[in-house]
Amino acid sequence: MTSDFYIVSSDKEISQFVLQAKYSKDLMKPRTIEKLEIERRYWHSKGISWQIITEKDIPIVIQNNIKWLYPESNSQITFNIEEKLDFYIDQFSQSPSKNLIDLCKEVDRVLF
Repeated sequence: MTSDFYIVSSDKEISQFVLQAKYSKDLMKPRTIEKLEIERRYWHSKGISWQIITEKDIPIVIQNNIKWLYPESNSQITFNIEEKLDFYIDQFSQSPSKNLIDLCKEVDRVLF
């Protein structure tokens, strides 16, 4: 079993927390519920906040961004992965001090 996101935050009140992403339909499955409870108890024993998120918790714009960033999950989109990797490696190399969000915003401005 694994957790999907372990976040370390600069927020002093909640310096770290865990998010488990599931499709809402999967939350009706008894085995899924059992595994989630084990995971919840594990993080509770560590004193770390744990939360389940579903597609209903994620704004549609962010869902679309994720689909764009991870096109392999969308069988309709095909591209040469090496070309994309070369492009992003070049972008990261040009701006090594920028965080990922700012870099993505800049790429969006240039390309779109």
